[in-house]
Amino acid sequence: AVFEPDGRQCKCGGKGWLEAIVSGPGIADRAAGKIKAGQESILSSQLSSVDQHLSAKMVFEAALKQDPVAVSTVEEVSAIMAQALQFIVLAYDPDLIVIGGSVFLESPILYQLTIRKLRDYANRSWVFGTAFSEDLIKLSELGNNAGILGAAALVTS
Repeated sequence: AVFEPDGRQCKCGGKGWLEAIVSGPGIADRAAGKIKAGQESILSSQLSSVDQHLSAKMVFEAALKQDPVAVSTVEEVSAIMAQALQFIVLAYDPDLIVIGGSVFLESPILYQLTIRKLRDYANRSWVFGTAFSEDLIKLSELGNNAGILGAAALVTS
């Protein structure tokens, strides 16, 4: 689904898709855009050289230090992820949603903010409130090996 019609270009060619926003490069680009627009950040030095780039990990580390660019970036991304999860819950009523990928597995702050926003949505909507529980959303226990383990399971079945 498109969450930002004029947003970052996705690998598929479309713009503003969830993957383009919540991926590591999407998070880094969002923070870099804020810095290039003149917002003060401890991450600014990372963009001072043509050879240096931001990473999502740098943004998460800066957010833990209360950097305003990093904090607003993580809050925006977590709100969009929470919105996507809310749509999934309301449309499909799943028993469990497992979130994987290095961005969420390496950043407890992004996961925690996403869950907090889902709680807020549940408190504001009785429909979503009846469908949501914190046990509904879990981080993958397979880490970054989920894809390869899934492929191996297909071959052995």
